[in-house]
Amino acid sequence: MAHYVARIPVSGTRSAAFAYLSRFDRAAEWDPGVEAGEMVTPEPVGVGSRFRLVARFLGRRIPLEYEIVELDHDA
Repeated sequence: MAHYVARIPVSGTRSAAFAYLSRFDRAAEWDPGVEAGEMVTPEPVGVGSRFRLVARFLGRRIPLEYEIVELDHDA
C-alpha cells in the first residue's frame, strides 16, 4: 500500500488543510503531475470514498484510482 507524506506550509487551520488535501479530486491544484480528478462516490469524504485521477508520466496519461481505506483526522 502506498503511503504519502509531505510537509506544506499553510496559512489556514490544520483541520482546513486536512479537509482540502483529503479531496483527491482537487489533486491537480497541488500536485503538478496530476492533470484531472473526480470523486466517484457520494459526499462526504470518508472511509470508502473513491477518486479517479489522470496523471502525466513520461509524456503519457496514466489513469489512477484511489480509495480511502483509513482516515485519521488527528494524525
